[in-house]
Amino acid sequence: MEYLTDEDFAVAKANGIAYATAYQRYYLSGWTKENATTIPVNGALWAKWRKTAEKNGVGYVTFWKRLRSGHSPKVAATAKPGEFQFKKKHPFTKEEFDIAKVNGIAPATAIERWRRGWAKDKAITFPVQTQFRKKS
Repeated sequence: MEYLTDEDFAVAKANGIAYATAYQRYYLSGWTKENATTIPVNGALWAKWRKTAEKNGVGYVTFWKRLRSGHSPKVAATAKPGEFQFKKKHPFTKEEFDIAKVNGIAPATAIERWRRGWAKDKAITFPVQTQFRKKS
């Protein structure tokens, strides 16, 4: 097994990563040596892009939501609010959602069906199951 050396910890420190963070990343989380010692911690990423983001009217929470949606830090910090499009996490168009609504299916239901492996057309047309009731 490879171990982190004093040189590795020096690299981490030069990149603003604490000894304990590098240790935890490598030994406990299974990161590679390079990633554990060179990828900045979240606060450092915001510090790097803060001026650019604030110049463009992008706040801290908005910046992180954009990153979590899959965009690069540059895009997250430079796209002005209102101009930004989050990455779509489903394949449906507005027209398909309209079809689903006509069939009594909420957009969230159609998306969840698709995520569970249903075909798009079936997800927006198959009726929603209602609760079974006793016949009196």
